[in-house]
Amino acid sequence: MAGVVTFDTPVVCTKATRPSAAAAFSGRLAGRLMDFNPFIQSDLEHDEATRKLLSGRSLLCVSARRMMIGHMEILLESVVCSLHSATTEEAGLKHLQQLVPDLVLVGEFLEGSTGMAFIRRIKHRHPHLPCLLILQNETSDVLEEAFASGSDGICLERYAGRGYIVTALKVILDGGIYMDAPLLTIMLKGTFSSVGEVRTRLTPRERDVLCKLVEGYGNAEIAAQLLVSVETVRTHMKAIRSKLGARNRNHAALIAITTGLVRWQKGPSQGRDPL
Repeated sequence: MAGVVTFDTPVVCTKATRPSAAAAFSGRLAGRLMDFNPFIQSDLEHDEATRKLLSGRSLLCVSARRMMIGHMEILLESVVCSLHSATTEEAGLKHLQQLVPDLVLVGEFLEGSTGMAFIRRIKHRHPHLPCLLILQNETSDVLEEAFASGSDGICLERYAGRGYIVTALKVILDGGIYMDAPLLTIMLKGTFSSVGEVRTRLTPRERDVLCKLVEGYGNAEIAAQLLVSVETVRTHMKAIRSKLGARNRNHAALIAITTGLVRWQKGPSQGRDPL
């Protein structure tokens, strides 16, 4: 049975005043199949992959763009366990007080604030709750703020129809981190002159800790594997962030992957791909 869909404003139609989400989705598919554009089939496949991936899960979608909220409702209402939506930080936080979802999907802009500010507040309360940030802009300033928010995944809205969102969802729901390749290029441009430069900044033990971080392990798991205390791991993490100029754990892992400092390996979750 479809979960209840709620909004923080009465602008969106209710079930009593509009066709069911399943019917709307079916009509959308039928309409698309009449179009011979070569990209249509790919879009349909990505939509279906998203539905399968999020089936039975709970989702919170927060954005000032009602089109984004409406799209997620049409696409997912019949398959998710619960789907709540909001356009402001406060409304989103109220939903979190009632039920912590499996995933939070956040737009760059909210009414009266930004998605980055909202994610910071989420991470303060629920540090392990997966958050995917959808950006409209790709300037360095925006990316700086996106990284600082602690988001688990960052995608460009204009790439949403190319399967990037599906990949991002798979990664962050599996405990990994994700960022679209074009954004990585912008963010890391000119940060380091060579992999060797990055490597020499870290001690052998710090590189060990960084490898475990990239594989998706938490501090306690890293401590157990390296036979050190959790406090020692925290000290190494602090040194790693400082030496790499990383804003948080996710940023440190991204720097390690994209510079080639750490070769990606399968961690506790099998088969995920961060890029």
